[in-house]
Amino acid sequence: MRMRLLGCGHSLSFFASSEVDNEIRKLNISQTKVHGIIKWAMNNNITQVRDGLIHWANQGTAQLRKLEALKPCSGNSVESLRQAGHQIVENEVIELRAMYGESRLKESLEKVISNRVAGYNQEPELKAALVLACKAYASNRLIFSDVFDEEQERELEHEAEEEVQEMRPASLSPAKPVLPPCVEEAVRKGIVDVNNFITLDVCLQNTKVFKRLRNKFTAVLASPEFANVTIYSRSDSQNSGARFTTGLSRPLDKYLREPQWVLQLSQTRTLILLTPFEVDALFDQFRHMKHAILFLFQPYYQKPDPTIPALYSMAGFSIPSGNNLEFGCSRNFSELNVFAGNLYFENLSQEKWICQFLGILPLPRTEEQNEAFEDNLIDYNGFVLPGYRGKVPGTENWGLPL
Repeated sequence: MRMRLLGCGHSLSFFASSEVDNEIRKLNISQTKVHGIIKWAMNNNITQVRDGLIHWANQGTAQLRKLEALKPCSGNSVESLRQAGHQIVENEVIELRAMYGESRLKESLEKVISNRVAGYNQEPELKAALVLACKAYASNRLIFSDVFDEEQERELEHEAEEEVQEMRPASLSPAKPVLPPCVEEAVRKGIVDVNNFITLDVCLQNTKVFKRLRNKFTAVLASPEFANVTIYSRSDSQNSGARFTTGLSRPLDKYLREPQWVLQLSQTRTLILLTPFEVDALFDQFRHMKHAILFLFQPYYQKPDPTIPALYSMAGFSIPSGNNLEFGCSRNFSELNVFAGNLYFENLSQEKWICQFLGILPLPRTEEQNEAFEDNLIDYNGFVLPGYRGKVPGTENWGLPL
């Protein structure tokens, strides 16, 4: 394509998918958008060359190995060809122990290739070219030293398959369950002093997200025992046997209690999360309550069946039976479902409440919102920064900033 008049009457337009557009925006180019497109294309080119270089180097080392295997074979006899075939054929790795049982260390691609070709005497020019190319184009690329010995990674080498290892959480001693007096008074007498209960903020205070979510989960209450899931041993805490509160060095993201039982006060519609131990201890009292209703709560982790309503809206799963959980406001609904990790919702209103609570503007956008997106008032993932809320169309009534 000839573009001799580009900028002098001719123009060039670029069209990209949402995924590519988001990748370009992540580059944070301070200059024109054209610079971002060029930089994105160059980065993609570099990544493709580096990924393809591993596959090319693998083929080069395989060629050297085959040439080395053919060297001692002389003549065209069946026996010599059979010997050459045994030397050339690659062993099929089908056992997990052979693929992943040995220790795996990451080394530079240049070092791995150098070690591979060091024992071959054939084609010195090819050996030098392999090492020089790896040094020139992928000097900082780290791979597993035994990556070429694995059948799956040999076939999919150009896809740059990577493994992620996650350590399981440590085993901690569980906290001894206790029935707090405030819960007993709330169930038997209907007396609720909010100062004796905790908010969901307290349940999150020893997690990695607490700093970002502080003072955000304050509407829904919980039993003071709801946050007491584990205790620390003497090596982890100076107060051996004490329930965790604040200031711990180890995050407790893996030790949060899942909300299962929700107590709703009839007059104020206040929601209080209870532990299974508390529900079991006061089960007989729940059946005769008139000032509150106990609901069994279960978030959606899979796409729900449209013919089956939510568990808390079924009349048979409440104590006393025959009641449905009605959230007093969108704040209560949002806090409880976000804390529980709900992934699906029954209607667009519920999705709207959650998006407002999280500060996300979902698709599709209006023309005014697209203009705000172009002006970087809306992030590539739909998140609207608190400073821009109210300025972006559709966020004027957001009363739940995060």
